[in-house]
Amino acid sequence: MKRLNQIWAATLLAALVVGVAPTTALSLCLHPAGDLTGSGFTDVADAQCSIITTLRLLRGEPLPICLAGPVATADANCDSHINVADSLLVIQYAMRVPISPILDTDGDNCPDKCTPQTPTPYTDPALVALYLFDEGQGMLTADATHGEGVYPLTLTNAEWVPSIFGHGVAFDIDGKGVAAPRPETTTPNAFTVGIWAKPADYNKLQTVVANGNPYSMQQHWALYIADGRMMALLNTVDMQDMVITPTRPVVPDEWQHLTMVVDVDQEQLRFYHNGVLVYVHPWTEELNTEPALSLIVGMGATTPVGYCGAVDELAIWARVLTDAEIAEVAAMP
Repeated sequence: MKRLNQIWAATLLAALVVGVAPTTALSLCLHPAGDLTGSGFTDVADAQCSIITTLRLLRGEPLPICLAGPVATADANCDSHINVADSLLVIQYAMRVPISPILDTDGDNCPDKCTPQTPTPYTDPALVALYLFDEGQGMLTADATHGEGVYPLTLTNAEWVPSIFGHGVAFDIDGKGVAAPRPETTTPNAFTVGIWAKPADYNKLQTVVANGNPYSMQQHWALYIADGRMMALLNTVDMQDMVITPTRPVVPDEWQHLTMVVDVDQEQLRFYHNGVLVYVHPWTEELNTEPALSLIVGMGATTPVGYCGAVDELAIWARVLTDAEIAEVAAMP
């Protein structure tokens, strides 16, 4: 108990000295509450891990190995920020002190914000990548499903711009964009890719998002726009195919949500624009996922297919989202 009291005092001092380390997080209560290390019980090690996590996020360093899960694991009060308030809460859990009824009105020892509500696509365990572009400055943008320092996208000749969600990034037609080498984010037979886009020029073939090599033509999949149409490139072990929508739903200089769904079980490739299904194409082949390639946004392997415009909120799910879920993601803020 003395050791926990010392940690409590150190945490309060840290709050006065360094403030908070905000980061996007999506969290629920742990079982038991505050068990950041995954040991099956909450003690001084969890309190220490919470403090270390906060300090590392402040410095832009990778998450500590003590954290048994993604960055959201450390968001003890579920306020979408990792800071000393979370550390103080974990210390309370370790000391077996009931948390404030202001945070926990139903007395279940879990902050009300952490109580599971109706699941949303952004709290889905199948969400394997989420880039919110909330930083507004710097050369990196974090994956909100893993935390800062893990699979960041590196911006190359891109600029931060206002978007409907606060901040986004914009590219010119020179084929510069963002990329992150990372493990494969999609499954070969079922996945969903969604992104907000504001194209400045929609007449040329442009790469909006892809899984590929940013310095060659090697790609497992890609979502393009071309002459107002949405287009997909899909690679299997035996073939490469390009599919384009017959209509032209994409418009220039407006924020719009683009979604591509690969659904081998239903033998379909589907395109959605602003949450509305615009085209279904027969598709029965599993995609090639080897070797692991980079996640690319706005960057073409060659200059003519670089994206010109702004993007925001890229999300990838390792499953097929329903029409209702896609409409929810595409809802304007």
